[in-house]
Amino acid sequence: MKLQAVTLLSAATIAGATPLDVRQAANPSATVDTGPLTGTTTTFASSTATVNKFLGIPFGSIPERFEPATAAPTWAGTFDATSYKTFCVQEFASNPNDPGQRDRTITVFNEPPNGPQGTEGEDCLNLNVFAPATASSTNPKAVMFWIYGGALAFGASSLRMYDGSHFAADQDIIIVTINYRTNIFGFPGYPGQPTGEQNLG
Repeated sequence: MKLQAVTLLSAATIAGATPLDVRQAANPSATVDTGPLTGTTTTFASSTATVNKFLGIPFGSIPERFEPATAAPTWAGTFDATSYKTFCVQEFASNPNDPGQRDRTITVFNEPPNGPQGTEGEDCLNLNVFAPATASSTNPKAVMFWIYGGALAFGASSLRMYDGSHFAADQDIIIVTINYRTNIFGFPGYPGQPTGEQNLG
């Protein structure tokens, strides 16, 4: 996904793209190469900072199963980036040496398949941007690009613990979190798969 215009400057550097153009509004808006979008804001009692949030922005198309991802298509109208979208299909494996490990992992890292933080599915290549409302082309911010762990088997950028709002407010930086395809959908380990396509995450 190529981000255009002039505000979330470092996100572009990390992603190899140009930045978002963010304008201040009750519902902040931005334009990316796939179209315009609108987000939401967060404020904190402990801080005077306001954070603009753009959630679930597609950076890849619905991937063909076991095929490399392709660029996200353009959309008609304005994309609603006010809530999390689909997160990738997760796998929580059992450990015969520690029968309780799976349940403990699910307690911490699993999102409900259809919960407030999005839904689980294969159309999951999207990202979230948390930016201080003061970010602009004349007031650029550093960017932290967050990729979740999970042993390549599970994870979701919409986990509550990965919400970048407080970090963006308290540290005055931009946080970008992404989803990537996990377990067999991202790392099939199929011997017949070309070497260059073993990492589909």
